[in-house]
Amino acid sequence: MNKITNFFFLLMTILVLNSCSKTQAPLPIEEDKLKEILIDVHMAEAAMQPILGLKKDSLKELYFSQIFEIHQVHPVDFEATMEILQTDPKRMKKIYKSLTEDVKAKKKAYSEQIKMKADSIKSMSKSPQDTLSR
Repeated sequence: MNKITNFFFLLMTILVLNSCSKTQAPLPIEEDKLKEILIDVHMAEAAMQPILGLKKDSLKELYFSQIFEIHQVHPVDFEATMEILQTDPKRMKKIYKSLTEDVKAKKKAYSEQIKMKADSIKSMSKSPQDTLSR
């Protein structure tokens, strides 16, 4: 009888542990593409902040349809992806952390590019006299 109890306990333990291992559902939209879409979505939402009422709803529909068209994504796939991520907060946090790092890197690169252009314009705008007097 004791062997049967031990076997049953071992079987139940294996089943419980196996059911606890959660596999990540595949996302309809690949993560790198999703990050680019999310950047555009957040930019559109920020642009709509001061707008109220029906105008905002219409503008949101227009912006989102353009975003999905630009990224060649169906709205249903985007919604399904976001629903999956809402059930997996750790995965959502990981994606947003990576997204934030990407945005910071792009911002830094853009700032450096602007600085280089400004320096180039400054050096071009120096008169020949300034160059000769040195």
